[in-house]
Amino acid sequence: MISLIDYDRIFKKAESLGASDIEVVVLKENSNHVSTARGLVYELKVGETVKLGLRVSVGKRTAGISAAITPNTNIESLVEKTIEIAKNSPEDPDWPGVAKGLSKADVKGVFDDKLATLPIEDAIDVAVESAKLVNDYHANVFPISSGIRVYTTEVTIANSYGEEVSRKATSMFFGIMAGAKDGTKNGSYGEYMILRRFSDLKYDEVSNLVAQRALDSLDAKQIPTGKYDLIFEGRIFSLLLETLLAQAVSAYNVQIGRSPLRGKVGEEIAAEHISFLEDPHMPWFPGTKEFDDEGIATKRFYVVENGVLRSFLYDYYTAKKEGKESTGNAFRGLGQRGFPMPNNVILVPGDANEEEIISETKRGVMVCSSIGYWLSNYISGQMNGTISHGYLIEDGEIKHAVKGVAFSDNFYEVLKGKLDMIAKELKPSMRIASPMVRVKDSTIAGL
Repeated sequence: MISLIDYDRIFKKAESLGASDIEVVVLKENSNHVSTARGLVYELKVGETVKLGLRVSVGKRTAGISAAITPNTNIESLVEKTIEIAKNSPEDPDWPGVAKGLSKADVKGVFDDKLATLPIEDAIDVAVESAKLVNDYHANVFPISSGIRVYTTEVTIANSYGEEVSRKATSMFFGIMAGAKDGTKNGSYGEYMILRRFSDLKYDEVSNLVAQRALDSLDAKQIPTGKYDLIFEGRIFSLLLETLLAQAVSAYNVQIGRSPLRGKVGEEIAAEHISFLEDPHMPWFPGTKEFDDEGIATKRFYVVENGVLRSFLYDYYTAKKEGKESTGNAFRGLGQRGFPMPNNVILVPGDANEEEIISETKRGVMVCSSIGYWLSNYISGQMNGTISHGYLIEDGEIKHAVKGVAFSDNFYEVLKGKLDMIAKELKPSMRIASPMVRVKDSTIAGL
């Protein structure tokens, strides 16, 4: 159905109603979903959807709309409605019109034939077998849930300036949670992975890890309040970076005065061994793509290089506001205004092994999962969260699981000197990827 959209007809209709310009986004998605509870399949979905997003300009007024597309959808009616909304919207003096200069970067590692053609039976096998691995791990451990979701997407963006770009991609979500029980003691642990190709799925390793950590959680203890070195596993530190760094380097937040990094391009904001690289061209990473959500080609550039702030992230709107070119970092829903966000920013790996980071820690806590980290504040730099699963480390050895404790620090102080060790192995995540890191002398609130 995506090839049957008559873009020229949409453009002519919009222009006849007074539109200055118009952008059309068509998203086609095929998906397979399998979910289990206690090892039994309870949800099975196979489907295809086609969605349309419209964004129009009427002078300095703008509006957008989105809708699912079926053979009976009246697209011209959607165009009329969008323009009516735009005409009744307030003017934005900085509105530059819909994005122009659509193009795509030469990127490898975004489409996996194996994943795109994965039979639903194979997806069922993964979900069921992973639950079985947990169930067989130990008598006190049992599977709570497991699931796999496979997506094949095709996106086309076209505008009334005669420009059009398209891309195809595959992605997969795998998640599993295990429970543990021993008398009156209960525990649990869960993990998830976001991948682009099927061969990267090591569900057996993840299932065994989840089972062991659920078992460890049975003997989790509180620890005294005090100063500890914090070792963040890569996935957890990635989530903190998405909450803190991603917002601070977004040109939108900079322009409205909400980023403490405003006016600091070219200045040292982190230790020399810390670099953040926007690399949306890394094969098979979740954020890898040829162009952003506005159709602007993605670019590889340093956000922070050897501690020095080099660039903010721009979409078309924020870039034109400063007379610059977009960095290809627009993020948005269909028909919505863009917002500059990372595609695939990575904390550049260091030279330490994960085992080395642990062995060189005299008194610390390894953070494996956390809740409440999303309440961290990028404006003040307050970095905090509750450790839902972690381990006490003493004299370079893991002693026992910990529970009921919270961590606290200042993110900008962490960047400037407290983040002293970075592991070699990069862990993919959705928008920011990080290796394991160590942060010195953070506060733990416990007993």
